[in-house]
Amino acid sequence: MADFRTFKRGMSFYGEVVWTPGVGEPADLIGCTVTSAVLDADRKPHDLVVTNPSSDGINYVAQLVDTTEWAVGDAYWDFKVTTPSGFNYSTTWTFNIIPQITK
Repeated sequence: MADFRTFKRGMSFYGEVVWTPGVGEPADLIGCTVTSAVLDADRKPHDLVVTNPSSDGINYVAQLVDTTEWAVGDAYWDFKVTTPSGFNYSTTWTFNIIPQITK
């Protein structure tokens, strides 16, 4: 995932993430459930749509078209991977949601 510091509310949110397994983790996430959400400044979670367009279990896209309801301020984003033996969370990325100015 590329680093970013700000995101403008109202734009479509789109992020690409590549699965890189650690020791003892599966080589790919085929058969696993991958979910993702953004937690906005009001501490409201916003579920993202997660897809694996290449069907390889490695390259994932998380997106949400309508972000007009996201609260301005500090926000957090992560992924959850659910495997047959349990679940694991990704790194949490922090960023700032800024308002749109022109209506």
